[in-house]
This record gives sequence, structure tokens and C-alpha cells, in this order.
Amino acid sequence: VDAKELVAEVFNKGKALLKSHFQDISTEQIASKFILTQNESALISGDKNSLAEAILILIDNSFVHSKKAFSIPKVELSTKKKGKHLVISVKDDGDGIPKEEIPKLFNLYYQADKNGGGSGIGLSYCKKIVESQGGKITVDSKIGKGTEVKLWLLQAH
Repeated sequence: VDAKELVAEVFNKGKALLKSHFQDISTEQIASKFILTQNESALISGDKNSLAEAILILIDNSFVHSKKAFSIPKVELSTKKKGKHLVISVKDDGDGIPKEEIPKLFNLYYQADKNGGGSGIGLSYCKKIVESQGGKITVDSKIGKGTEVKLWLLQAH
């Protein structure tokens, strides 16, 4: 799978997701709130459609669950080569996730956001996709600063 092409396609779909969550958002606001910061070229192992779905789940979660009081979160999508992996990162400037919640995030039906929204299925499904492609998923979050989720995908040889 051509990772640069995959991420570019997902980025365009992510813009539509942002518009669906915030109907009144302008094109300029979309450009300032959803940013592709780096997109390195690499071939990765895996199924393109499944990987796209996993990335879109992360983007959607950032838009839906990182909302600060009546503001639109800033979400950054990037890729970077790290050893034998290509790391795809989805980073937001939302409220962050408490440290004790992070190990539970990928449990089926678990919802860290107790205020509603979601089914508790998305992140579990995302993890299954990534692991079935030989990758792994990591989360770094700081309260009041935001969350970064990384997909570590194997580069094809």
C-alpha cells in the first residue's frame, strides 16, 4: 500500500467528517482545524481499505470526543518513518484522557467519554485492524493538552 496516497485520501475524507460534525464550519476553519503536517512516502503492508477505516476511526474520535466547551478541536494527521515502521499519527488538542483510562480504551464497548456519543466499538475495531496488518497502536495523552494516537505499521520490503 502506498502510504502517502492512503493518507492523502483519508485526509480528504476527514475533511468531510469534520464538516458532518460541525455543519456551520467554513472552508477556512476546516483548513485551520484539520491539518496534514507531514506525509512521508513509504510502502506499507496491509489492506488499504481496512487501514483507511482505522485511521478514519481515530480522526472521527478526535473530532467527537476532544471537543472543548463549544470549540472545534484542532486535529493533526502525519506520517513518519521510524525504523522498520511507518508511524501514522492522529493528534488533537482536546481535553486529554486520564492516564488510568488509556489501558481500557481498546476494550470492546468501553467508553471513556461518559457524556455520551459512540458505542465503544470503534477503537476496539481499529486495534483489531492494525494488529491484523502486523502493526500496533499506542496512545499518549495529557489532561488539558490533548491526545496522540499512533499506528505503527510495517513497511513493505
